[in-house]
Amino acid sequence: MLILKPGRRRCAAFTLIELMIVVAIIAMLATLAVPQYQNYVARTQFAEAMTLFAGLRSGIEAQLQIHGGDVHEPDHLIEGHRQTGRYVETTEIAHQGDGLALTLRFGGDDIRPELDGEAVTFERHPGGGGSDGTWSCEPAAAIAGYATGLCAKE
Repeated sequence: MLILKPGRRRCAAFTLIELMIVVAIIAMLATLAVPQYQNYVARTQFAEAMTLFAGLRSGIEAQLQIHGGDVHEPDHLIEGHRQTGRYVETTEIAHQGDGLALTLRFGGDDIRPELDGEAVTFERHPGGGGSDGTWSCEPAAAIAGYATGLCAKE
């Protein structure tokens, strides 16, 4: 049985020091979590380029299979396919040597500043038969750390 002296009450609350320690711990966790979250958002926005590329690559390969590997006007290879998204502003295709270069440029209102204005280029290198080919990816040096999938460096 607890006996209290008259005039003295027992208070069952947190002290100011305990609350300050909790706030300090939360602040330290936030300083670690915010940069990781921003990195995650940038990688997710980069992934949109990979998704658009997958659709464009299918269309390009289908057109090359139908019409052969020697296509003089590459713009028609991506017609009818989604070329832009929320974070990818423009898509360009051009001949590069004996292959193709497909460049997707980032931009938009909600884009992370690290990606804004940067580009990722996918290159198609023809194989033996012209319609067979391999793809490689070269993100701009400033955004290589956010690259995923085919573009991710090991």
